[in-house]
Amino acid sequence: MIGLFVNATKTKFICLNQSAASAIKSLNGEIIDLENDFKCLGSFIASTEQDVNIRLEKAWAALNDMNNIWKSNLPDQLKRNFLRATVESVLVYRSISWTLTSALEKKIDGSYTKMLRAASNKSWIDHLSNAELYGNIPRVTATIRQQRLRFAGHCWRSKNELSSEVLLWEPSHRKRSRGRPRKTLKNIR
Repeated sequence: MIGLFVNATKTKFICLNQSAASAIKSLNGEIIDLENDFKCLGSFIASTEQDVNIRLEKAWAALNDMNNIWKSNLPDQLKRNFLRATVESVLVYRSISWTLTSALEKKIDGSYTKMLRAASNKSWIDHLSNAELYGNIPRVTATIRQQRLRFAGHCWRSKNELSSEVLLWEPSHRKRSRGRPRKTLKNIR
């Protein structure tokens, strides 16, 4: 080691897909704290639900900031286009990395329907069906699904990039060649 020391009071660690059975200690014997979740590049790493909640809050804030447009006499189609360009883009930011359950999908779609009602200045008392309310707009979870499929296709087509190696990794099950065997992670275990 060339004089590089880690400050145990400022350092934390996170365990994904496994439990931290024992505490990690520094060379001085200080215990390094376990972190359950942290924010990296604007998204929470371990919790999709927390990330979705924050995105919904930010989308509602963007919707409320544009009240002058929603209460104007603009046509409903133009208001929908504004909603998709501004509020929906805030909502689906970094949604490619989300792991959506059916409960989260219902929550996102329900909130988006309420946002659409607020943007078109229609209350639930008006008894509009979702088909009339949405018009030609797809559900927001369908948009998220489409973006995820596009990203997966991009990773599949670009085999030379690091992301495709990480996301589309599968172990090889080939016969060994003659000579000294190569050490791989699969063979070490």
